[in-house]
Amino acid sequence: MAMEYNVVILNKKEMFGKIKIFEDYTDMGDSIVVIKKTDPMITPFILSAKGLIIEIGGNLSHSAVLVRELGISCARLENATTVLKNGQNVRLDVENSKLYVD
Repeated sequence: MAMEYNVVILNKKEMFGKIKIFEDYTDMGDSIVVIKKTDPMITPFILSAKGLIIEIGGNLSHSAVLVRELGISCARLENATTVLKNGQNVRLDVENSKLYVD
């Protein structure tokens, strides 16, 4: 059953792919990385990520600046690390600020 979430868009780029919850400082590959918030130490581990979903942060946060520099999509979803699961397929609709999860 598909789920739909309202999100805050921090970088208006389409995003689709598989979820990977950030648990430690290892390469996240080409997944959609889900994390509470970013810090400078995470940068090398998300260089090939398709997108980022965060729980904390706004348009001037480290996360927002980082994704703009990397050219990847980013959305904020409250409780993302608990409602989303590893391996789920997601699609971000930037025009309607919706995240669709299969």
